[in-house]
Amino acid sequence: LGELEERLFNDINSLGIGPQGLGGKTTVLGVKVGSLYRLPACYFVTVSYMCWAFRRRRLVVKPDGEYEIQ
Repeated sequence: LGELEERLFNDINSLGIGPQGLGGKTTVLGVKVGSLYRLPACYFVTVSYMCWAFRRRRLVVKPDGEYEIQ
């Protein structure tokens, strides 16, 4: 999970969104990924950041651990 956290951190910061969506090098200060046993119907993801103004992204995590930001 540590490798996934690091890859997500670097990839998200490379998007250039920046603080409050105004552009910049730092979009997130940290990424934490946890793992629990769950039924497929109850997976959830929480993203918290300082200013939410209807900005959304989709993250698809594949079985091999690779992911795609859409």
